[in-house]
Amino acid sequence: MSNRVTLADIAAVAETSQTSVSLVLRGADSGRVSPEVAQKIRMVAESMGYRPDPALRALVAHRDSKRAGLAYRKLALVVPNERMSDWRNSPFHQALLGGATRRAKLLGFGFVTCQLAVGDSYATLSKLRTQGVDGLIFVQPDSVEDQLADFSEQFCVIGIGSALSASKMPIVGPHHLANMNLLAAHLEALGCKRIAYLPQSFLQAEVGSLFEMWADHAAVTRDSWLGVVRGVHSWSSLQDWCNKQRPDALVTTNPWGTVAPAGQYEPCPSYSLALYHRHSSIAGIWQEPEVIGSAAVDLLDLALRKNLRGGEVEPQRLLIPGSWLAGGSTGKPVS
Repeated sequence: MSNRVTLADIAAVAETSQTSVSLVLRGADSGRVSPEVAQKIRMVAESMGYRPDPALRALVAHRDSKRAGLAYRKLALVVPNERMSDWRNSPFHQALLGGATRRAKLLGFGFVTCQLAVGDSYATLSKLRTQGVDGLIFVQPDSVEDQLADFSEQFCVIGIGSALSASKMPIVGPHHLANMNLLAAHLEALGCKRIAYLPQSFLQAEVGSLFEMWADHAAVTRDSWLGVVRGVHSWSSLQDWCNKQRPDALVTTNPWGTVAPAGQYEPCPSYSLALYHRHSSIAGIWQEPEVIGSAAVDLLDLALRKNLRGGEVEPQRLLIPGSWLAGGSTGKPVS
């Protein structure tokens, strides 16, 4: 009769399940067995002189490696229905998707995209789960977080957003404040002495307000900044404002040609805080969407390795600085 100590023996003495003993002794207990129980199991195993069976350990390791290849085989980018057209048509969003897809492939994940219809989230998320998807990257996480309640323990989740997002899930996105400082430094180096920020009504309120707060602060702390263009409600009134204030540069959140009416002339050189194309004719900040997409996949990979479900990922805000791109609007300021 063998005197080898078994998992069942340890479980009996430690007053726990054999499954918990197996997880602890294989080092797979993180997030699945409480630290107190895990410590007790290790102490009992040591006191009983437990030694793993080499042949059994090799068999278990082989089995677990096969399971691991299946368990984390897919990630999904989830886009609300109302934003899907943006993702199909925007070079910025396509670059983000490309960065996420390439990184997922490099790490051995499958990668899919899907639409999330309001009121139909349960069916969509259930389908993803049955397809073997374990990690989700959400676009506009604030709008879908309430719909995740029934799946909080089934997926690892990351959101694409900003520093001011109200979402409780981890967020990866552009570092808007760093980008504002970078753009300001370049404009000042070009000799611009009168710079103004022009808000755009079609921007999300959270992004617009962040830029406006920075511009108001810059008007106080930087001699070169006029602050925010206010009281302007039409393109003709903007021209009047520029004729009166004589700014050297207007800072916007999009290239001028995408927001001005056809044939509208540019009242002064404009620069973008959020270029939508790397080969833009306007100068400004490229927000590194490829890096943002890749970073979101890296965080999901980390969460899956630690078995963190329902958004328990650190850091809670990972903000990616952009880079300056020269374009057609770079040049001497208006005299």
